Parts: sequence; structure tokens; C-alpha cells
Amino acid sequence: MNRSQTIRKSGICPKVVQTNVKCGAEKLVQPDCRFDTDCPGELKCCEAPCGKRVCKSPIK
Repeated sequence: MNRSQTIRKSGICPKVVQTNVKCGAEKLVQPDCRFDTDCPGELKCCEAPCGKRVCKSPIK
């Protein structure tokens, strides 16, 4: 599959919970995913604190 033709999985990502932790360079790590199709099963690629993207269960 061409990554430019990504498939969006159903559901929406949960809201990002902001923490009091500062996002320094050591907190900025490679994302776990870029697209929903990078995540297994029904998981979606969602935003997380410090600009990271992770696979999470969607809100139906």
C-alpha cells in the first residue's frame, strides 16, 4: 500500500492530557507511528504529550 493513500480507522483519538513535564530534547523521541495503518488491529495513531504519536485505542 502506498503510504500517501492512508486508511483512517474508525473512532477518534482520546484527547491529549497535558502534563507539567517540560518537553526537552530528551523527551522528543521517535514516534511509535505516523499513520493509523502503522498500528495493529483497531488501534489508531494518536497524538501524545511532547509531540509524540502513539498507538491508542480509539473512542468509539
